[in-house]
Amino acid sequence: MNRVFSSNAFIGSLAFVVTLLFFHPIDRPGLKTVAQSMQMSTISLQQQGLKTPCLLSILPSSAITNLQGKVLLNGKIIDRLNTTEKNLDLSSQLKRGSNRLIITGKYFPMDSTVSIHLQGLNTEVNQQTGGNGLLNQMLVIEVD
Repeated sequence: MNRVFSSNAFIGSLAFVVTLLFFHPIDRPGLKTVAQSMQMSTISLQQQGLKTPCLLSILPSSAITNLQGKVLLNGKIIDRLNTTEKNLDLSSQLKRGSNRLIITGKYFPMDSTVSIHLQGLNTEVNQQTGGNGLLNQMLVIEVD
């Protein structure tokens, strides 16, 4: 007897298995659970303010802290973190409306802290993370 295999049934079963593997905790020796959250701030900038620099600085707490990760603006990677600090001028890359700046990655040593600093015309925002080696920051920049 020949069996007909439905690709939709296979994909549905595969999705269930993947969900089961990745979203249901399984007690396995050697696995370490790390809590991670995203820190988010929203700021407003005037379109005319983008004629001056809008500087993003990603600064570790010490010179020995190493950053690995990426900087995304509106879903596109605009730079990679592979250094001890990063400075970017965002003024030419911001568009009118809502802009999502996401900074993700890792830093070492894990007990360090990393500061995110954004400075534009009449605007200054600071975020800081530390303690787990994970960097997950978001700035929503509204340009009027």
